[in-house]
Amino acid sequence: MRLNSKIALILVLPTLLLVGIFAWAINTQVLSRFSALEQAQQRDHHQRLEQAIDNELDNLQRSSLDWATFDDSYNYLQGLQPDYREANLNLTTLRTLRIDGILFYDLQRHLHSQFSIDAQTQQPSQLPAELLQQIAASLTAQPGGAAQHGILIFRGQTLMLASSPITDSDGELPARGSLVLFKYLDQSAIDSLAQRVKLQLHIQPLQGAAQTTIAPAVRNGLQQQALWLQSDDADSASSFSILNDLTGQPALLMRVSMPRDIYREGLSTARQMLGFTFAALLLFVGGTFFAIHRVALRRLSRLSARLIRIGSRGGDQERLPMRGNDEISQVAQAVNAMLDDLDQAFAQRRSASERQRELNALLVRIATDDEMAKGDTAALFRIMSSSLSAGTSLVGWSLWLSSADGQHFDCLRSTTTQQATAISAQSLQDVLIRHDNGLPDHLPYPAASGVHGLILPFHVDSHLGALCVEVSSPQALENTDEVAFLVAATQLIERTLRTHFQNLREQDLRQRAEIDTLTGLANRSMFEIALQKTLNLAQHSGAIIGLLFIDLDRFKPINDSHGHAAGDWLLRQVAERLRAQVRNDDLVARLGGDEFTIILNGLHAAEDACRLAEKICQALAQPYPYSGAVLHSGASIGLAWAPLHGNSVAELVKAADLAMYAAKQRGRGHWLSATTAHPGAE
Repeated sequence: MRLNSKIALILVLPTLLLVGIFAWAINTQVLSRFSALEQAQQRDHHQRLEQAIDNELDNLQRSSLDWATFDDSYNYLQGLQPDYREANLNLTTLRTLRIDGILFYDLQRHLHSQFSIDAQTQQPSQLPAELLQQIAASLTAQPGGAAQHGILIFRGQTLMLASSPITDSDGELPARGSLVLFKYLDQSAIDSLAQRVKLQLHIQPLQGAAQTTIAPAVRNGLQQQALWLQSDDADSASSFSILNDLTGQPALLMRVSMPRDIYREGLSTARQMLGFTFAALLLFVGGTFFAIHRVALRRLSRLSARLIRIGSRGGDQERLPMRGNDEISQVAQAVNAMLDDLDQAFAQRRSASERQRELNALLVRIATDDEMAKGDTAALFRIMSSSLSAGTSLVGWSLWLSSADGQHFDCLRSTTTQQATAISAQSLQDVLIRHDNGLPDHLPYPAASGVHGLILPFHVDSHLGALCVEVSSPQALENTDEVAFLVAATQLIERTLRTHFQNLREQDLRQRAEIDTLTGLANRSMFEIALQKTLNLAQHSGAIIGLLFIDLDRFKPINDSHGHAAGDWLLRQVAERLRAQVRNDDLVARLGGDEFTIILNGLHAAEDACRLAEKICQALAQPYPYSGAVLHSGASIGLAWAPLHGNSVAELVKAADLAMYAAKQRGRGHWLSATTAHPGAE
């Protein structure tokens, strides 16, 4: 057997053995881990959907509690609120609450009143008496007792309902009955839940004919564990769980289907890894065999040809290959060293002038940058990151600024290591703060620090600053051109920071003059200026400008009972709700106390302002959870718009203010336009 055959056999047999071992490991270890990841993902997705259903029930419970503790609801159940049904039990209320019906039961579980819509037609309808009785029977043992929520099955329909005892808002009076909110868990609701979490969701009752469609494996699996996972086929997997009804009995089977992306990816990855490994081993075997066969002869041939070419061209930065550590590589190394010495001598002559041109160009760039001239610190750090590193022999730099009292330094930006930054901080404390005879333009690092570099100090207002640069060797500090460059750069940094602090002071003064410090809204001064500008523009364009004057309801009792901190917190919450209701071009302002205004720019019609006023009334009337308590407020709103009610700030504000007082006289939570409140304004 020839030597070439022996070497090939020695290389091929271990390679085949390694491929077999690797294939076994992939099939037994990698794919099993991908399967585990897939099951973990199934559990997570299933829990997300169960949590989504729980969240729907929780939201329904919160809405039920809000309505059950509404004083008007309490009075309505006693027959003291004759206009309650007309004002509250309508399609708008159901759509706002995203429910399908609201029911009132007295203490004897007798239906007091109901308002519901048909799931198909979305029109008002009456629930079957049997369903009403089933809902009444599902209430807690003590009528008007604890709140509850859950699922109810009626004739194949699934309802999500929540009930709460009807009491006064303070919870001091005895319960008068129970209030029940419900919504159908129909296919559209199921599709909405599925779309929300981007999964496929199937829910079917566990009663009647639907029960027969459940696979025996699923039925048996759910008897053993709460969540059953299975692989449907190579492309999809499903998870199953049981949802209980209000009585704790199994009611619904929930199935979540998902594509087997992880498993397919794992299978593809395993195949790719196996193919790649096989190909890599083949390349390794072929390359190794080729190298053993030809390495010596090819090296000698290349060295000979390269020496002839170098001799004819006179060097020209071409070098001999130095593979290995034998006599051939030693000869190549000696020749290359001689050529390097020659090239270095010529390169030093060329780089001296180029170095100086680079440093001068970097200084010009820093000095003429428009953003740095305006005090833009982001531009400062960007130019420093590129300039200080590209034009010098630095290995790192850090920029420091002292506190106003000069007792400690803060690092604004650093490109050095943590150790070098810590040394810089200590050096600044030791060198700069204790330097009583004035500061030079640059100082070396203390010798004991072990860092080679310079400290370049500067002053910005009452702050002491410094640029700390680190170099790789002490010889770099002997380059006077680079030191001069760093001194000039430090002066430009000082100018930029001084401009930056001046801009910050001016910006703070402007903000204090225009912004309400408690809410972050525009203050009275900014509001009057903005309204005047808006009116001036509207006179030329002919646009309709709306003004809403908002005064909070029940604000003083909240301040008196819960303290000024609660009042301030409520004002901030009101500000956030107002911001959420307006457009980007509108302006929300706080005039003082509990008075707010909104400037509406470019209205298409006056009705737009009316619709916004209604939305704001509804938004501000929602409860405010605060430190374990629930605050109830609301607002009275007056509307006016230019040019109908005036073309000046004073006229428009007066018209809106009078309309607000008229709305407040009608009761809390109302709005009126200036035209409605004072017809003579037309």
